[in-house]
Amino acid sequence: MHFDILVLQDTKIPNTNYEQLLSNQFHAYSCHWSTYCGLVCFSPNIITPLLHTLDGHGLLVTVSDINSSFEPFYIFNIYAPAPDQLRYLFFSTLLSLLQSPSLTFLLSRCFILGDFNYSYTRSDSSYLKAPVAWLDFLSSSFFNLTSSLQLPTFKSHLGQSSIDHIFTAPEITPHCYNPDLAYLDLLWTDHAIISTSLQFTNQTGKGFWRANPALIHNSDFCDVLQATLDQIYNIQLDSSNTQLDWNQVKTRVQQVCRKFSRKKDNQRTSEI
Repeated sequence: MHFDILVLQDTKIPNTNYEQLLSNQFHAYSCHWSTYCGLVCFSPNIITPLLHTLDGHGLLVTVSDINSSFEPFYIFNIYAPAPDQLRYLFFSTLLSLLQSPSLTFLLSRCFILGDFNYSYTRSDSSYLKAPVAWLDFLSSSFFNLTSSLQLPTFKSHLGQSSIDHIFTAPEITPHCYNPDLAYLDLLWTDHAIISTSLQFTNQTGKGFWRANPALIHNSDFCDVLQATLDQIYNIQLDSSNTQLDWNQVKTRVQQVCRKFSRKKDNQRTSEI
């Protein structure tokens, strides 16, 4: 089996020394770990960690290409607790995070995947054992890419169930194909490996957005941009997470550039 990105759960990393040891064992381009989640990248794609949350049960990263051949996308790797009470609390907390007005990454380009510890198969004892609000959120905003497999993803001497899932957002789903499942020796793991292939076609139409460098010579634009940056710095930044701060700055600058450019285009059209 060959993977560009391998996503792991229930890793139980005790400290940063073990993180480096595991990273060396994989011989990968990069590895990122929380207490219970891991992500190993075997390709030269750039992996940027954004959040280690929920007591180490969640790991959010950005995946971008060194040649900018595709727009960045996001992977939210989760390992939900097995006990019902803790699992319900976990998903309620995760839902609050994903629905927060201060969210600074694009849900529309996000994978949510991992060990959910509940099933969508009626015959499983863990069938839909998660908060209704969380289930509604996923069903309305994401697609369960692995629902077509119809095979158990977890096997033990106590039974089997389908508790591992890959959910894809609207902008990602059309680029995913060939979902698959493979079983490993039970001495290694009691979970199957579930996978999908991902291919972004060559960009057509609008493609990637780039700011017009001529804007920097427009004094009105510079005034608007300066005021926006001052506002972000004084009100909106959270110094505890520099990556989120930087993403927010980029998003706001892009909004300012686009709005100002549209305004200038409308003015030129009116004059003509």
